[in-house]
Amino acid sequence: MSKSRRSGSYVINTVIASVVLSYAIRLSASGRTTIDWVVMALVVCAMLYNLAQLTRRLYRSGGAKDAWHVQRTVLFWVVGLLNSLLLRPEHVDGWRQWVGLLFLVVAMGDTVVLFAKERGTRSENKELPSGDSEGLS
Repeated sequence: MSKSRRSGSYVINTVIASVVLSYAIRLSASGRTTIDWVVMALVVCAMLYNLAQLTRRLYRSGGAKDAWHVQRTVLFWVVGLLNSLLLRPEHVDGWRQWVGLLFLVVAMGDTVVLFAKERGTRSENKELPSGDSEGLS
């Protein structure tokens, strides 16, 4: 009997984990206990695992250029969040908020492109039989 392994999307898993993290941060804003820190640490570990697996999947199919796409997208998200939603109150009316929002828009678009690239990679891997090494040199 052969095992069928479901190949999920690491991009979708990371997006779901980031939404869970944002809710955990928002719900524990009044005072964080040990369980809050444990939950947030586990969610961050899940996000890092999915990002590492996505990078590995893209590196195997397209090399370093495709693997760099993941790091670039994460950088867009971090810069966008730090300059928009996580901005200090004294900088809210300045140019940083607009730059942050621009980075968030670019990050959303880049995430969609990354998801499409991951889907293409998964469909290419399904077409090759497991014992066939043709085209992998």
